Amino acid sequence: MVYLAQDASFERQVAIKVLASNLGADPENRERFRREAKAIALIEHTAVVPVYEYGEDGELLYLVMRFMQGGSLKDRLSHGPVPLEFASAVTARIASALDKAHSMGMIHRDIKPGNILFDLEENPYITDFGLVKLVEASVQLSHSEFFGTPVYTSPEQCQGEKTIDARADTYSLTAVFFHMVTGSPPYQSKNAMALLMKHISDPIPRLADTAPGLPSALQSVIDRGMAKSPSDRYGSTGDMARNVERIVSPKHTTAAAGASGPWSDGIPSTTFPLTATESTPAVSFDSLRKKPPARRDSLPPEMAAGVKTAQTPEPSTDPLATHAMDFRAIPTERRHLEWKPRADISPPPASEIALSSAAPAPSKQTQPAYTEPPKPLEKKTAGIPVLLLILVLLVISVLYFALQRHLF
Repeated sequence: MVYLAQDASFERQVAIKVLASNLGADPENRERFRREAKAIALIEHTAVVPVYEYGEDGELLYLVMRFMQGGSLKDRLSHGPVPLEFASAVTARIASALDKAHSMGMIHRDIKPGNILFDLEENPYITDFGLVKLVEASVQLSHSEFFGTPVYTSPEQCQGEKTIDARADTYSLTAVFFHMVTGSPPYQSKNAMALLMKHISDPIPRLADTAPGLPSALQSVIDRGMAKSPSDRYGSTGDMARNVERIVSPKHTTAAAGASGPWSDGIPSTTFPLTATESTPAVSFDSLRKKPPARRDSLPPEMAAGVKTAQTPEPSTDPLATHAMDFRAIPTERRHLEWKPRADISPPPASEIALSSAAPAPSKQTQPAYTEPPKPLEKKTAGIPVLLLILVLLVISVLYFALQRHLF
């Protein structure tokens, strides 16, 4: 039973899920419940309904969880199928949460539209982790007892196998996706036992029989996700969701993965390899040693303002730009040379240009792009005065030593 309650401490609405009283009668069940509740709380994922607290009241065991005001997926499917893009986004976000739980060794076991809830921003969440396992462990299963939702249950669960892994959740999530895009469950029967047998022995349902307008490529996802044998299914729910996303949005790139939206948080990004024109060219250390990048302190003021880090300025082909030069050809030890551009860099009159075109081009010696600064005068050390000073000090030391020893 689920109750809507008011948290007096934080003044917020919460959902209290109370388990059946017979589960709390056994001390072993209560300890198992504590472990399961702690494990659920450790799944820190944005698509998992948060657990605020767990507790006991006599033989009653309960969980205090976030109240999801957006309703459930079951409510929405009661009005028919949902848009394909909506179904793909829900599947991707729930699959991301399931992959996180599977990596922690937790299997949901009861994925169904009633356990997929929404907040007011249309973000889907998965709930009821571990509760089916708790119920199964507390009773002795027989052929007439089944816990879970037969509409979406994997064949191995229908057969009562005790060893269940993540591929059972993959089957159930694929069955829920089938329901979302077609508006009807994959198998239908008024008898629960007959429904279980359909999961075990009936052929995999065909999308074209219920919703012929869907992309035909989605059938391959249904065939693999709902394969009767777990070894024939996807390795993870995320793999299934990414295949759906590729079919629904074939042009999905990294730009779409970085976009913000109600479905962006928690959805595993589906990125495709970039083409050669889209990728950033690799730079090796050998190429850097052969052709060092331009440095701002080695460029003239006019070029340093607009230079880019990953580019080297090309020499200008303009005959008027006499200050242009290739700094990559200058040895490192000479890059300290002072830069002295022409004082007048404005275009000359047309008459001067005509005359200059007829005259031979000036040589590089007549119009240097730079001038070396004058070398500082070397200070010659006066060697003789220093030597005399040392000799005077030595004589004084000898005389002082002799006077102290009374040698005179």
